Amino acid sequence: MVLKSSPAFLLILATLVTAQGSLHNVIKKSDVFWQLADLDKRSPNETGNVFLGGQNFTWCCLKAVDNALRLLDNGTLVINNNALSNISISTVHELQSAAQRNQFPCTAKYNADPRGAPEVLIQYEWFAQTCPGWSMSNKSNLNAWLHSLSGFLLPAVIFCLSVPRRRKLHIFRSFFVADLAGIKSYLPALLGAVGAGLIVTIDTIIWLSICFAIAGPMILSGLYEAMLDSRVLEFLREKIHNKRLTLDMRCRCLMLILIGNLDLELDSETRMRRVLISAGNVESSPRQGPTAQSGRSSPQTLPELQLGSPRGANGSSLALPDYPTHVQRRNHDVVPATRSSLNRNPSPTGANSSSIDQGLLHAHSIQQPPVYRPVSNSGSSAQSLTRRPTAQMAASPWRHMEVLLYDLRLYDDDDVSRSESPRQWPRHICSDGMDCHAHEHNQPPLPRTVETESSVAKAKTRLRTMLHCQYSFGSIVGAPVIFFLGGFIFAFLTSLDDLGDEDIASSLTSPSSPGSSSPATIPTSSKASSQPSVTQPSLKIPEDPSYVLGFLRFDLVYPSCYKVAWQWLRGHTKKQWIDQLLSVYAPRADVDFPGNIDLDDDMEDLRSKTTLSSLDWFLLLSLTLLLLGLPFSLAFFMTAFFTPQIGLSCRSLTFLVYFTLQLAQLCLWLWAYAGPPPRAEAEGVRQRGFRLLDFFRKDGWLDRTGFYDPSTAPWHTGNVKHNSVASCFRHLASPRSWTPRTFWCLLYYSLQTVFGLGAVFASLGGTLMQIMGVYRTNMCYTNAQYWRKPYSERPPVVLSVNSREMIQSAIDYWEPAAITAIVFMAVVSFVGWWYQRRMRDVFGQLVKKIDEPKFDRQDAKDRRPLASRAVTRKGDAVIGG
Repeated sequence: MVLKSSPAFLLILATLVTAQGSLHNVIKKSDVFWQLADLDKRSPNETGNVFLGGQNFTWCCLKAVDNALRLLDNGTLVINNNALSNISISTVHELQSAAQRNQFPCTAKYNADPRGAPEVLIQYEWFAQTCPGWSMSNKSNLNAWLHSLSGFLLPAVIFCLSVPRRRKLHIFRSFFVADLAGIKSYLPALLGAVGAGLIVTIDTIIWLSICFAIAGPMILSGLYEAMLDSRVLEFLREKIHNKRLTLDMRCRCLMLILIGNLDLELDSETRMRRVLISAGNVESSPRQGPTAQSGRSSPQTLPELQLGSPRGANGSSLALPDYPTHVQRRNHDVVPATRSSLNRNPSPTGANSSSIDQGLLHAHSIQQPPVYRPVSNSGSSAQSLTRRPTAQMAASPWRHMEVLLYDLRLYDDDDVSRSESPRQWPRHICSDGMDCHAHEHNQPPLPRTVETESSVAKAKTRLRTMLHCQYSFGSIVGAPVIFFLGGFIFAFLTSLDDLGDEDIASSLTSPSSPGSSSPATIPTSSKASSQPSVTQPSLKIPEDPSYVLGFLRFDLVYPSCYKVAWQWLRGHTKKQWIDQLLSVYAPRADVDFPGNIDLDDDMEDLRSKTTLSSLDWFLLLSLTLLLLGLPFSLAFFMTAFFTPQIGLSCRSLTFLVYFTLQLAQLCLWLWAYAGPPPRAEAEGVRQRGFRLLDFFRKDGWLDRTGFYDPSTAPWHTGNVKHNSVASCFRHLASPRSWTPRTFWCLLYYSLQTVFGLGAVFASLGGTLMQIMGVYRTNMCYTNAQYWRKPYSERPPVVLSVNSREMIQSAIDYWEPAAITAIVFMAVVSFVGWWYQRRMRDVFGQLVKKIDEPKFDRQDAKDRRPLASRAVTRKGDAVIGG
């Protein structure tokens, strides 16, 4: 009987205790707590539209407190906690004491009192029915919007504007009135200024959205480019000290680092050759003769490309890998030649200097395979390379680089298909073929003349100028870093005076969000120039506009015939430059004996250094995830997740969705640009028989159907200058267009669109919703796991502010997260600055060494005058002693 009556006994006891802490002779609740006066008159439903931001959750909290207080008939005010509302104290005296120390639950402010304000819990069903809608940020509540605006959004705009980009929204020239002399021109000038400002604002929003949508691929591509630059510089430094590579190849590698972020813009013939690039070696004919200084690779088995050109006396059908067509076998009608008959003087201007008829060359250079001509014995001028006219070709920075470096060549080449790309090794000219081992029959190097010295000086000056034309790290990112850190530090210091304020916590999470600064820091650390003006020639129409949706015109940021690659494509574009270099200079013809074709050891070394292994990709992904994951961990786990309501709710879910979308974007980037896994080979011999994993490897079914190149759609080929949605639909309308490659491309671009738009909504949309106050709505007061449940099954929500739990969360999580974010950003910026300074120094030192006699290759030393060679030998003797 006692046990059955125990709940009733406890209820009576609680009533007695409450009565002891109650107030007597109270006429109205507002006589004790002035905050409760005229609540019905101040209802948000009476003052505005709650579904358009007119809700006031402070009023809802006061309404809950009023519901928890009960005024008895005898004038006694007691706390009547019930199923509808609950206050975390038991007596009115405690509530009155909290109000006296400015800790009334609904209007409390942090005042260094760790006890905070009492918590007010309200039933969710009553809360959703009484307080629907959302609460727009009040201009008087600076914590709700100013900290996020000044501490994150504005610095993010500055950061994103410093990220190199390719195009910008077109501003009409009619907006800028040329003549301001008359009064009549003032009004058009004002209207034009307003219109131009509006277009710039839209353009900034578009670019800001792009930067946040694909921040992950931007970071990964930037790190990929930085690794390739480092590998090329390491390769070049090693080869220079080992006295390898010709002078023009050294300059070519350095220039590739500077302009390797520009579109190659190869003609269709060269583009098809580059598509055939293989990562393997050559299956060569049997080799004989000396190999001491030839720099050749040992022949290995590869997929064969049978070449049907007729051969000379010693020729035979030769199998080649999938290298460009200019490596194919040529006709050889070779006769003995003297050294004098092979001397060739470099052209001062790099122009044509040949005895071959120009008309004959132009007719056959494109339509016919290259052919070696007989060598004259007359002792007069020998045949040299006739270069193809390039006036009809599209502007190509690769071709421009080759023209600039052509005068530095060590050997001429009568293979007209190579155009301005000279030989790197001498051609062996002898009628005995592979039985001849005499070095006297090697093609002599071109003499180093006064014109050559002038070209060398110009090349070194051009390299230094291109290097110094780039903006320094501090001039681009310095001001945004200071602005960003300044606003963030201000928000952090302000949070110390308002511990427990969830708006302050949200302003601390925004600068910690992934992608806020790294997409600007990483590309700025790169050595590639972001503006092509340092290399561009004159062109009639450099604008090259592109239209989106048929009416939005986007012009090039830098009006030039050369186009800067988008930030998320810079690493891939740099790799294309390296592949183009290897496709042109890795194959060697007629070096050891006439008719032999093999691979250059130096170029194969460059290939191995710039072909990333699984460990290299793991390192790149680890750095990318560090730059994305650490800010995400600070914003999600240490701040948003532990901001009451504790758990996965609106703010924390926004960060989780954004980070997940960035991971998905990284997977898409790797799918499109990392390439297929290499073929399984053991000791250079292809494994025989079918294996399941070959399905996924290079030359497997997926690779053959274009799975590993989904960004190159079938409708991207042809003469379509700008690939639009209309060209896609025209291609899909064809019955034969539905191939596996078409499916991969559609899947890739569909996922890219969905993930990109989702990331824009999660980043910019989330920030704007925080600034506007959209997150102050019913749904965001409870965790995501309850969103699909009925209102009656959802847990109570906390409407009070500055509670003890909020203050403790701020001390335990918010402050360490803010300090870590500040240190992290400072460290990333410092490492970016240090890396760029180091790369600039290494680059400058290599420019000084490329032409030092002590680092010359042996045939390059023979090219120098005798006096210079004597000084070089003396210097080598001093170094050796």
